[in-house]
Parts: sequence; structure tokens; C-alpha cells
Amino acid sequence: MLAVREQQADLQSRVDRLGCKESDVFYVPTSGLSGENLATRSSVSQLTSWYSGFSLMEQIDAFKAPQRSVDKPFRLCVSDVFKDQGSGFCVTGKIEAGYVQTGDRILAMPPNETCTVKGITLHDEPLDWAAAGDHVSLTVTGMDIIKMNVGCVFCNPKEPIRVCTRFKARILLFNIEVPITKGFPVLLHYQTVSEPATIRKLISVLHKSSGEVLKKKPKCLSKGMNAIVEVQTQRPVSLELYKDYKELGRFMLRYVGSTIAAGVVTEIKE
Repeated sequence: MLAVREQQADLQSRVDRLGCKESDVFYVPTSGLSGENLATRSSVSQLTSWYSGFSLMEQIDAFKAPQRSVDKPFRLCVSDVFKDQGSGFCVTGKIEAGYVQTGDRILAMPPNETCTVKGITLHDEPLDWAAAGDHVSLTVTGMDIIKMNVGCVFCNPKEPIRVCTRFKARILLFNIEVPITKGFPVLLHYQTVSEPATIRKLISVLHKSSGEVLKKKPKCLSKGMNAIVEVQTQRPVSLELYKDYKELGRFMLRYVGSTIAAGVVTEIKE
């Protein structure tokens, strides 16, 4: 009992550091070895004597479904490209915002090429339309497959996603061994993109909680710091501001096989 309370206290401290609301966090004791309290509520007296809540599956089912960004312009990040039996080709990916219908004209960025949606498939079932949150396969025509790559973003031609090689971002550094300086090489992981990049500028160091600027133009950044930097990629990438599209405005930075920072896009440089 004491060990359980100590574990719960440790979990609560981690939740507090992440900034989650306490009302959105639930603790469910389970056993992977015996399957206790996983699919059905436990009847074991050692557990029921102090826990009377949901089983793990019941708690998952009770969570509120995340709100889908259906009302925003269409965005789909390409995770795979393959040839179709017909005249077109297929792409797979998750619709991050908006919706798409068969017959729609869509724009692929960064190649800046338009094509037509010939078919939509979700879980091997053909559909007339699909919306944000669906991981679909699109059959498209009117575009050369050579111009399509993993990491491209399909979007609404009238409201296209922005493409850039430079952007400002707020990053949180993890437990890094080497301080980050101007020109530091990193690997940008964004959606399905893995792109070589460099830290072009160190703009400021921020307070972790308030976001107040503690120091401008720092010489280097060390572990645990919260900072504003400018990132430059080798090739153009499709990005959105985090405040507009949370799904398309966050990224990770890696260095020599380790994840060194997480960040959000605050400004896109044209």
C-alpha cells in the first residue's frame, strides 16, 4: 500500500511538471502479468479494499474524444507513396485538418503541384469523403509520382500550407551533453519529415513557466533551458504556426541518434 502511494506521488509530480490539469489525469492499478483490472473490474480483495474505480479499458472508453479540426483548411501529411494499378498513384497519411472528397482538386507542397482525388479508402473500405483524424489512402491522378515524396503535405489550393527553409521556434532542451551554439547541426523530425537542419540563431532564453525573456542573444544553450531559436533546413519544408495548427506546428530535434529538444513553430520566414 505504501509503495503504491509512493508511485502515485511520483506520477503526480511528473504530471505537474508537464502542466496537465489534475482533473484530466486518472490512475488505474493493473497487472500485465495476470491481466487484473485490464478489461474488467477486479474482484481481488487486496485491490478492491482500497480501489473502486474503472478498469483500464473502461477508463479509456470514458475519455472525451479529441475535437477534430474539420472546420480548418484541408491538410494531409504523406506517410507513404506507391503506384496504383490504374493511371494514378496512391498516397497514405493522416488528415490533420479539414476534409476531402472524391473529385476534389488538391495541392501538394512543397512540389507545388495540383492533382485530382480519384478515390478515398479508410481501413480498406472505399469512401466518398474523409475528415480530420482519419488515416486514409488517396488515389490521385494528374500528377507525376516522381514529384511526390514522403513528408509532402496535401492542402486546399485556395488556402495552401506555407513552405520555408527558415523559421523561429520555442524549444525545450532535454538532457543534452553538448551545449547548443550558433550553427549547431540537428535533424528536424516533423510529422513524417526527417530533414537535416542547423540552429541558425540563438535569440533568447525564456523562463520555463512565464515565458519571460531572461537573456537575449545567449552564447549557448544547455540542458533544461527554454529558448527561442531560428532553425534553417537544407530543403523547403511545409509548416504551420503552432497557434493555428497544433498538429502541424510542433517538432523534435535530434543529434547523433538522440532526441535533444522539442519545439513549436512561432514564426515562419518566407
